[in-house]
Amino acid sequence: MHLAYAPQIIVMRTTSIRMLTDEGSNILYDMMVDNKKDDYRAKIILLKNKGYPVAEIRRATNHQDSNYPKVDTSSFQ
Repeated sequence: MHLAYAPQIIVMRTTSIRMLTDEGSNILYDMMVDNKKDDYRAKIILLKNKGYPVAEIRRATNHQDSNYPKVDTSSFQ
């Protein structure tokens, strides 16, 4: 079998998301106003917390998939 025609195995894993507290939500809303760098991720987290599916989040954020820096969520608990 030629290597170019080898079957590919795609492994997907689910990501568990815990529900935000009111304090965590408030921190994210503040981040959206104060820090444009974290605005995009904060918006995604808030929309997902409200139950929006991925397709609607993509439309609401009007962004294409790419790498964005992670938000430090350690203070949200």
